[in-house]
Amino acid sequence: MLAVQQTQSIPSKLRNKNLRYGVILPSIVSNILSVSFPIALIQLYDRIIPNKSYESLVILTVLLIFIIIFDSTLKYLREQIIKWKEHCKLEKQNLQIINLILSTPVHLLSEISIPKMLDQLSLFKETSEVISMKRAILKVDLIFVVLFSTLLVLISPMLFLCLFSIQVIFFHTCSSLYKHYKRSLICTHAERSKYANFIYNLLSSMHAIKSSGIQRAIAKCEGDDFKKFLVTEQNSKSLILLLYSTIKFFTQLNIISVILLSSMLIIEQKLSMGAMGACILISNKIFQPIMQYFDLQIRSDNINELFNLNMNVNTSNSKHEDNITISNISFENVSLRYPQDSNSIIHEFNFIVETGDIVHVQGGHESGKSTLLKLISGLLEPSSGKINIISHVGKKYPVSSCRPQISYISDELKLFNGTILDNLTFFSPEQAKKAKEICLELGSHSLINNLPNGILSKIGQGEVDVISHGTKQQIIIARALIQNPGIIIIDEACSGVDKAAMHCITTYLRKISPNKIIFIASTNKKFIDITNKTISISANQQHSFTTGTSNA
Repeated sequence: MLAVQQTQSIPSKLRNKNLRYGVILPSIVSNILSVSFPIALIQLYDRIIPNKSYESLVILTVLLIFIIIFDSTLKYLREQIIKWKEHCKLEKQNLQIINLILSTPVHLLSEISIPKMLDQLSLFKETSEVISMKRAILKVDLIFVVLFSTLLVLISPMLFLCLFSIQVIFFHTCSSLYKHYKRSLICTHAERSKYANFIYNLLSSMHAIKSSGIQRAIAKCEGDDFKKFLVTEQNSKSLILLLYSTIKFFTQLNIISVILLSSMLIIEQKLSMGAMGACILISNKIFQPIMQYFDLQIRSDNINELFNLNMNVNTSNSKHEDNITISNISFENVSLRYPQDSNSIIHEFNFIVETGDIVHVQGGHESGKSTLLKLISGLLEPSSGKINIISHVGKKYPVSSCRPQISYISDELKLFNGTILDNLTFFSPEQAKKAKEICLELGSHSLINNLPNGILSKIGQGEVDVISHGTKQQIIIARALIQNPGIIIIDEACSGVDKAAMHCITTYLRKISPNKIIFIASTNKKFIDITNKTISISANQQHSFTTGTSNA
């Protein structure tokens, strides 16, 4: 089952019902109060000013101020309810997705469709509830459109006909643009599905806790499918912008038309100044719900488009072995050549590394050390040859099926915004004790304890906005070791760690090495001293594998 913790809360039906009432009731009261503004304008211009009644002016002003404050408070509370739900969901969304991907055995991800996963996380459900509440507001506003239209007919039938004509043209134009947008969205949907499949299969085939390649692979996804996705999405966005621009244009046209026609009627003494002000306010109240209608349609379509992605999950290599006991890892004539390069970076390399070995990977700049380590981790696949992981019973597994057993640690890995404990455990509370123990072993506990809230200090945009590069590296190393991997790969990951911490790290690696296979690419002497085998990589493809500590 998916390892996503559920919190105790009010039953959803009751909670949603109360929230809906909290949105609808202020909307009804707000619309009723809106009727007072055009009436007040008529009273002001047609009675109070001509009669010079200062007492009535003061009373009217006080009443209007009270109504404005009360109305603004209602709208504020209504928006707070909606934004509160949006904020809570956005705040939890990334944490929940990370928790889902990182705390669930990878082979289970391939058995669950993306829509079902997202439904369990309530991402689209919560967003749909927000849109549903806004639709409830729109329904209330549409009901009051009839009332405001009636008021406008009573004040000036000619103005009503003018406004009605503009609204018909506006609705027809926006409907036409919306149809084009819907057609564009169908194309975007198809291309987004392809791209979503790429992302999903990438996550499914690579254990996200222990790899730095996901973001890099996504960033380098320059294929035709991705380009088509970008083009179709850009077309959809352009149509949305055009639609919103059209809405703004007609909004301004509406106001200008009402002002011009009202001015003509005032000149002909068929309309008063107060009635003109009232008509401007009323026309705006009639126009707003139509704008909101198209806005909600676009939002709803975007949600539905994401929810109905066509996922074609590749399950051919999705099974992962989480609990095998690794005996050794072997390279059999492994070569790697990039498509655009005729020369091999790694050429027909052979070696066997057994459990208990600590291997120093040495070589010059751009010799291929990181490439070799990424082949071992499964971040890269060989052009030819085989990389096998052999269990203690002699069974061979490809690297792709053993990725949960591999921790790849590099200087490229990042910390995310959250507490240090969250960064260490990936939101798995059961790992908290182990996290503290390993931090103690690695010598990072004193650094962490000196922070404002210790291991619960927030890094990133929290209490600790800046921590040293070395401390970050210690946290990243601890995070990888907490997962208890069978194969540990350290790729120049300790450049900022001080001598005392380095001593703790190497001591701990030596302590756990009898049950691990460890690869280290580093020029740090403390690392080199604990190794018992050496792999030498050179740019001219002269690779070697020797027993004993290297002299680098």
